[in-house]
Amino acid sequence: GLAAWFLTGYGLFASVGLAVASSIGAMMWYGLDHVVPQSFSDIEDEEQKQVLINAEQAVFNIRKSISQFSNQELTGHLQRIASTTQDILSHLTEHPKKINKAQRFLHHYLTATESVISRYGVTHDKVEDKKLEQNFKQVLQNIESVFKKQHHKLIEQDVFDLDVDIEVLNTLLEKQGIK
Repeated sequence: GLAAWFLTGYGLFASVGLAVASSIGAMMWYGLDHVVPQSFSDIEDEEQKQVLINAEQAVFNIRKSISQFSNQELTGHLQRIASTTQDILSHLTEHPKKINKAQRFLHHYLTATESVISRYGVTHDKVEDKKLEQNFKQVLQNIESVFKKQHHKLIEQDVFDLDVDIEVLNTLLEKQGIK
């Protein structure tokens, strides 16, 4: 932009336009470098950092999918699930030694939750099925409850033992036909 303005004699607006166009072109051609969120920069283990980055992306996707729903009850559940998960991630960022214990929960169940929400978000407008909607509400209630329990365990007991609750959630998801 400066070169266009000073060296070629283009006007200010033309120079700014060329600068914006060249920046967009460079981003499209070379892509953007993956930027690690500042909150995760203190974590030294790259695998742990990647677990948190993936979980953060899942939370972002859940929050993004909220706009697909007009039902206030569903959006309330989704907001609480995303908020609770964000609280868990914040705690894990402050206590990186717990990330390995939480990895199964974050990878398996947060990913499954994100998948269920996105699949339902795509199909719920196309199909008028009250039973499907009721099952989805029930699954969201159960997921919200399990996520809250895990968050409380993480904070209160300073332990993130998930095996029992993960199996319960796994069985629940299988019963609901969501796997």
